[in-house]
Amino acid sequence: SAVKAVLPNAICASIAKREETLFSEQFPQGLLLDKHNEAARVLLALRDYAHHFAISYHKLKRSKKDRVS
Repeated sequence: SAVKAVLPNAICASIAKREETLFSEQFPQGLLLDKHNEAARVLLALRDYAHHFAISYHKLKRSKKDRVS
């Protein structure tokens, strides 16, 4: 929703972890991704990388905060 406020024409989606279900305005009930489909594997890899990046950044911020104290 934050992206929609800045880029109203952007197509946004989310992927539920474990269930590997894609949610978007087109698929409000969710679309189960086939792990054998190449496009689905790319989406899952992007999701996993985004999570890895976010977790790494959070750990970095947390470690800097701990050093200041």
